[in-house]
Amino acid sequence: MRSRLCAQAGQTAAEYMGVLLVVSVIIAAVATTQVGTQIREEMSRIVCEIFGGDCGEPEKPLKLSDCVTAEATEKFTINADFNVRLVNVKLEGGVEYTRQKRANGEVAMTFKLASSGGVGEKLKKYIDVSVKGGSASSVTFLMPNDAAANKFAKQIKDSAKAIAMKPLNRIGISGGDPQIDFPPVESLGYEQGGGGNLFVGIDSSGGYGNGGVEFGAAIGFKRDMTTDRESSGDVTAYYKVNAKGQGAAGTPMIGPGFTGALAGELSVALTWDRHLKAKKLTIQGVGGYEGGVEAVAQGQDLQAALKYIDSIELKANSRSGKKLEFQIDLDLDDATERQLAVALVTGVNPMGGGVNTVVAGRQLYDIMKRKGKIQMRHYDTDADTQSFGLDALVAGGGIAHDTTSAELTSARDFVQGRGFVPSVLCR
Repeated sequence: MRSRLCAQAGQTAAEYMGVLLVVSVIIAAVATTQVGTQIREEMSRIVCEIFGGDCGEPEKPLKLSDCVTAEATEKFTINADFNVRLVNVKLEGGVEYTRQKRANGEVAMTFKLASSGGVGEKLKKYIDVSVKGGSASSVTFLMPNDAAANKFAKQIKDSAKAIAMKPLNRIGISGGDPQIDFPPVESLGYEQGGGGNLFVGIDSSGGYGNGGVEFGAAIGFKRDMTTDRESSGDVTAYYKVNAKGQGAAGTPMIGPGFTGALAGELSVALTWDRHLKAKKLTIQGVGGYEGGVEAVAQGQDLQAALKYIDSIELKANSRSGKKLEFQIDLDLDDATERQLAVALVTGVNPMGGGVNTVVAGRQLYDIMKRKGKIQMRHYDTDADTQSFGLDALVAGGGIAHDTTSAELTSARDFVQGRGFVPSVLCR
């Protein structure tokens, strides 16, 4: 009996040691996290208060920012062009869907509907110059996390399927009923812009090559539609310019071709609060490059097989690259800063006129160096494009499907006297 009791006692002690070991590992793991840091700080403050002393206020946990840590975009575009007397008229329309994951865990989904038109001329068979203008409307929905965003995306997909299959209900095939639980709207936007492009191409039986430059400018407005945030009711007006150079070369149907692009964008935005008082100036720049491979299938001189059609082109390419964003935010705390910011935004807008932007810009630059919040973000990017196009004697057109994605690789904040340091709010 004694030996049995001793054995049981030994077994119990071993079990306790095992439990203590597991608990110690869990405590050690928690202690190294942000939660553990907050617990230690709070315990130190409580001990300090028990023994008396100036213990200060408990530190509030850092609130992660709304900087974008991951982004995915899907875009469908339909374009057409036709000859009218001495010019070539170009029309384009499409829908774009963008999903953004933010550092604070929120997910934003933006849907944009855009249309544009312009005129151009093919100076020679493979030289195309055109100018265009258009508008775009957008709505952004805000969800608390990925799970809510996935549910919303699935509802949209299932509802689209149900609508598409509705004509088949008469023969007993049903795709279900459309049902979408719309999340809160974060913002509504509208943009008006224009631009142009120069495209040069070389095409022969041995291979192809092309290159082009696109440039544009836009004026836009965005209103914050939320009701429970500091930014609720804010209205932002912005002006942006962008340019892109791209090229491709290869041999159709024999081997993959190669494609590359350089792109940049600069925007200046001014935000007013719900009382129409200027509160923040934002300057943002984006630059990136892409490179990859593409497959092209072309058919020319098809009059015998397809009457009135000159050529058909199928294209698919995949690209990867890097993107750098910088952003400067300046809170407009006094009347002088607000006046300078309004002068800058009015001046860079070509519709403003009569404002000395150089003077305003220099003064704001000095203020930004002292007070501005400056951040740089690096992203890895991927992009895919599939397109179909045809050319006929008097008209042409096509459809394109573009997908892009970006993943944040690093974010750095500027600190006076130290330079750029790793960001603690954007990660």
